[in-house]
Amino acid sequence: MVPVNRDGNDNRFFLNDNPVFINGTCEYEHAIGKSHSFSNTEIKSRVEQVKAAGYNAFREGFINPII
Repeated sequence: MVPVNRDGNDNRFFLNDNPVFINGTCEYEHAIGKSHSFSNTEIKSRVEQVKAAGYNAFREGFINPII
């Protein structure tokens, strides 16, 4: 593994030696009034919405309400 060396204040994220702009969002998976995670159909629909909005990164969160 070769260490990454950059001159100055270049704090960009590089992938395969090319700078990549991370445009992401985070959401808490919870259907209001249902108190459970999304169905597979709801997940697929949400992913398509996120992609259509132009995001290239997505963080999903879910906490089981029954602990």
